[in-house]
Amino acid sequence: MTRIGVLEALGRKDHAQTLRFSMFEQHLIAQHLKTYIKQLGAFDDVKAERPALDQVERHANVHAALAFLINGPALNRAARVSMPASRRSTAISTSCLIRRPLLWRATTRCRRLCCGGV
Repeated sequence: MTRIGVLEALGRKDHAQTLRFSMFEQHLIAQHLKTYIKQLGAFDDVKAERPALDQVERHANVHAALAFLINGPALNRAARVSMPASRRSTAISTSCLIRRPLLWRATTRCRRLCCGGV
């Protein structure tokens, strides 16, 4: 059983939610964000998702951020991830590995972002 599971089993739902969101923030684990949002109230879920995705765009691990956004709920945000010049060639190589046709637009945007329109 995970720490989150133990907290929930002990009835410490607030602590479990805090830990779940902290794990999402640190490691960009999509399942933690999905579960976190699912556990929120009716209107709180909408309010929580946008800031969380904004945070993904600014995450220090650019590759994890791109992977999260491309494979997750916000494909259109992938092009807004800022990437240092030293990492651009790796990101282009990574984006070339994407085989799913629906991700072609994100791949093209990533290339434009990285190479200035190539």
